[in-house]
Amino acid sequence: MTTIPEPKQRAKKESKLDKFKEYIVKKLHEGPFTAVRLFREIQERGFTGKCTIVRDFVRKVRPEKGVQAVLRYETKPGVQAQVDWSEFGIVEIDGKNLKRVS
Repeated sequence: MTTIPEPKQRAKKESKLDKFKEYIVKKLHEGPFTAVRLFREIQERGFTGKCTIVRDFVRKVRPEKGVQAVLRYETKPGVQAQVDWSEFGIVEIDGKNLKRVS
């Protein structure tokens, strides 16, 4: 009977981004920063990797944007009316050219 060898576990390789992950997460919670801006900031702090790894990480950890609530203003039929004004052009009334607004 043949035995199947067990797969070996690889040692976890350290990422160039590991030292900067905490900083990136903190900045994302402060405001809406782009991955490119964060890439430039961590480059100034010594990051030597490429922008792609930063974009991938930011995509995973960026806080979800919530949908802003909208309060609808409803009235009963006949209580409120709306008019959209627009320029109609020039109209002749009693021999005078007048700018008409409808």
